Amino acid sequence: MTVQAGSRYHDSPVLVLSVNDQLRQVIGIGPQVPYAFIFQSYQVTGTDRLDTLAFDFYGDETKWYAIADANPEVLDWTNMPVGTIIRIPNLI
Repeated sequence: MTVQAGSRYHDSPVLVLSVNDQLRQVIGIGPQVPYAFIFQSYQVTGTDRLDTLAFDFYGDETKWYAIADANPEVLDWTNMPVGTIIRIPNLI
């Protein structure tokens, strides 16, 4: 597993755990660092997905992690209620 550069998890350790006799990689707890960014607000529609939002805003669906990082309160990106306001960070 590679943690994307620019992600708030970039400096976190990647751990290997045994779960039901299968090895899994997980992101461990890393150092706490201040996290500030410039963003615009966006209201979720019924057709939004994290990858398509990344493509719409950044032209690259693989930058989905930037939106996820900016919205840690969203626990399930597969079930975003219509009308939810999320932050879309400006990538520099």
